[in-house]
Amino acid sequence: MPVTTSTPSARDRFLSALIIGAVIGVFVGAFVKMFVTPIRTIPEQMKLSTQRKIEKVIPKSQGPINLPENHPTLVYIRAYQNDDWEKVIQKTLWITERLKKVYEETKSEDKVEEVENSIIKDISNRDINSNYVKKNGVEDQYLFTKEATIIPVAWDRAGPFDDERVKEKVWFLIEYPKPSVALRDERQLPIKSLIVALSVDNEGRIVKSNIIGNAEILRESIKLWETSKGG
Repeated sequence: MPVTTSTPSARDRFLSALIIGAVIGVFVGAFVKMFVTPIRTIPEQMKLSTQRKIEKVIPKSQGPINLPENHPTLVYIRAYQNDDWEKVIQKTLWITERLKKVYEETKSEDKVEEVENSIIKDISNRDINSNYVKKNGVEDQYLFTKEATIIPVAWDRAGPFDDERVKEKVWFLIEYPKPSVALRDERQLPIKSLIVALSVDNEGRIVKSNIIGNAEILRESIKLWETSKGG
């Protein structure tokens, strides 16, 4: 006796397709939930983590930071922005100490002038190939440029400070208006903004806070032009 076969009806085919589609939908939904959702939340978690790190370093402000116009840190920053190298020398602790030592050892004004001119040559050099944050810091002439907007964001006059020479410390937000004039990070990417601190001794001179440069760089605060919203 021949075996008879039946062809699935259109209704059966429709139900089968519906069931298969539902199963696929469940798997796709699980995939999206597993992989896509974490990708969306990780940047926000990173932002919160970075913010907490910054808050641990910078003292909380009780209001606007109103530094007097003649505050040593502002005088120092303006001197760099205005290429006032004599003023930079006067406000930098390690430079004044070095010149004093040169005079004590040589008793020669000419020798002091020679060393001073050499220092001015170094601190006034803005070589584009050196315009980036190194592992041990960056020279201040690359931080405090004419184009940069520099805003005080915290001021600590109480301490305690790790360096006994430091009497106070001021943190500044530095913003660069466009990538072409910006300081760069270790990967040579343009920085949009960052926070740095300047430490001051009891004679109003800037205390060296890095192996390279005098400013302490809060690396967690660095925002790049390529990753910043609106950049």
